[in-house]
Amino acid sequence: MRTDIINSHNVQKNGSKYNSKGNQNKQYKVKKHYCKEWLTKEELKVFIDAIDYSEHRLFFKMLYGMALRVSELLKVKVQDLQLKEGVCKLWDTKTDYFQVCLIPDWLINDIKEYIVLKGLSGEDELFRFNNRKYVWELAKKYSKKADLDKDISTHTFRRSRALHLLNDGVPLEKVSKYLRHKSIGTTMSYIRITVVDLKQELDKIDDWYDL
Repeated sequence: MRTDIINSHNVQKNGSKYNSKGNQNKQYKVKKHYCKEWLTKEELKVFIDAIDYSEHRLFFKMLYGMALRVSELLKVKVQDLQLKEGVCKLWDTKTDYFQVCLIPDWLINDIKEYIVLKGLSGEDELFRFNNRKYVWELAKKYSKKADLDKDISTHTFRRSRALHLLNDGVPLEKVSKYLRHKSIGTTMSYIRITVVDLKQELDKIDDWYDL
């Protein structure tokens, strides 16, 4: 897989590994395989409002709000949710090891109501479907229904969450932990693409201003 080196503090010139102060530049290897589309908060709301089935609606709200990977969310059981503490255990079935994922306050009541509505408990999986392709098809379906002119993938929601947190002033290091990334360089790849995306959006509205 192709990688680029992204400098966290200074742009490297002529291959130099040191900045103008003589200090060694900190570098991160950044993967370049992410979907180039993301949703604004307004577009996300339009997408969610287009979903008329409670199970699907909660799935995408959790996918975004908890910054989950589809494979992680499909494995979540009721007993993994600690709603009073606002956390969820994400189990690795191969190693019997789990990571802790935070649940935003605005999601907790939705999850509680859904569990009661579906009569779920204990080892019941939160969602009845367990096929990633099916989730991808749902994302395309509701994107079309919401009339969003974007190439939505299942990863779009996790990436949009990262972007929104950063734009709201959450430090990069904390966003990286929230996403459970092993390397901050992986998180930086979200920003690298987003800068291009934002410039394209700004170019569209520059004619609004006559300074």
